[in-house]
Order: sequence, then structure tokens, then C-alpha cells
Amino acid sequence: MVFISKNWKISVAPVVLMLVLFIFVPAFNAGTVGIMVPVSVLFTLGVSRFLYKKGFLD
Repeated sequence: MVFISKNWKISVAPVVLMLVLFIFVPAFNAGTVGIMVPVSVLFTLGVSRFLYKKGFLD
């Protein structure tokens, strides 16, 4: 949470990912939502690393 409050660019990727998944795959139930939390965390870490390597993050 601290990193997201310091740099809003980190929060865009997981929000977009979750919106796309919930819009295009509406059949999520309680089991699959529980799996999506770690997937979202890994996705956010990957995107954050990519943004850092490309120089978009301070």
C-alpha cells in the first residue's frame, strides 16, 4: 500500500486486469476469486518491475 500511495502508476495495472477479468469472465465464484488475489499480486510485481526497468518509476 505504501508503494501504491507513493506512485499511482503501480496501481493502474492490477485495477485494469481485474476489471477486464470481471467484465469478460463473469462466472467467477468464491474459489476463483481467492486464486485471483495471488495472481494479481504476481502480475503487479511483474508490471512494477517492467516499469522500473524502463525508467517509468522514480
